[in-house]
This record gives sequence, C-alpha cells and structure tokens, in this order.
Amino acid sequence: LGQAAGEAVVLAVEKYARLQDVKPADIRKLLHRSRTATIYVSDVPEESPYFEAVQWWASLGGLVAVDDLESDEHREYGRRGKNVIGQYYEAFPNHAVGLKRPLSPALRRSWLALAEENDCMSSELSECQTRGQFIMAAWTLNSSKPK
Repeated sequence: LGQAAGEAVVLAVEKYARLQDVKPADIRKLLHRSRTATIYVSDVPEESPYFEAVQWWASLGGLVAVDDLESDEHREYGRRGKNVIGQYYEAFPNHAVGLKRPLSPALRRSWLALAEENDCMSSELSECQTRGQFIMAAWTLNSSKPK
C-alpha cells in the first residue's frame, strides 16, 4: 500500500496533476512493472515472464471465479484445499492461474468478453489454446495500443 501511494505521488508530480486525478490503472502498471503483486496467485512468481501480464489480467477481473467456470462444482468460500498429510492442507485453494491449462469453452467466452470490454480484442485471442497464451496475447495487444 505504501509503495502504491509513493507511485501515485510520482505520477502526480510527473504529470503536474492533482493526486486524485492519477488513474489507478497507471499506478498498477508501475507496480507490476517493478514486480510488485497487486493480486496473489500461487503459481506465477515475480520472476516469471508472465508476471506482469497475469497481474494486469487479474486487475481487470480475469481471474475471478476462473475455476468455477471450469467445473459444475460450486466452491464454498473459505473451504480448505486438499489434505496433504496429517493436519496440513494445501494453502490458498483456487489461487492458481494454471497457465498451461487449456481454455474451456466457458472460460474462453468469459475472457473474450473481458478482452472486448477492455479494447484488446483480436482474432488472435480466439486461437489461443491455453490460459497462459491467452493472457500473454491480450496483454501484448493492450501494451501495443497507442496511448
């Protein structure tokens, strides 16, 4: 939170703007570029080449209920993960992006709609086979848009 506040001040000074006029998306972009997570995902560490793209996609809402779209099973909030051994359970169930997992039809529809809402739609996204390919392609499209 302190780092986000600092980045907001830097942006305001650079743009000669009031602090309240700094866009949250601009703050997130600086945080992600400096490898600061704004959304926790258990399988994409800060050193991953996918880190910035995954953080951006998550900030748009791309990771909300991803696993619920993959299954008819509705998960109960706060439910423990799989039992590992004895009293120990997996930490943070449903916090993995699963970059190598294939896109299900339901998830593809959801993500294509989100990409369209955020002006990063392309036929290239429809051809992506995995979650990682889709997220990276959408992020690349977004990054190449004229500002």
